Amino acid sequence: MAEAGIIPEDFESVMASMIGFRDLLIHDYASINLELVYEFLQTKISDFEIFSRYIAKWLEGLSRH
Repeated sequence: MAEAGIIPEDFESVMASMIGFRDLLIHDYASINLELVYEFLQTKISDFEIFSRYIAKWLEGLSRH
C-alpha cells in the first residue's frame, strides 16, 4: 500500500502489526489470549482510525480523477 501511495512508508510497519493481529485472530482463534486482544485494542485502536483516514483520503483522490 505504501508503494501505491495509499499509506506513508513509515506507517507500513504499523500495518504489518495489524495484519499479524488479524492473522492471529483468524488462524489461531482457538488459543487466543483475551487479555492480549484487549490490550492490543486498547493501545492500537488509534492505528485503525489513522488507517481509515489514509484510505478515505486515497478514495477522495480517486473520485477527483
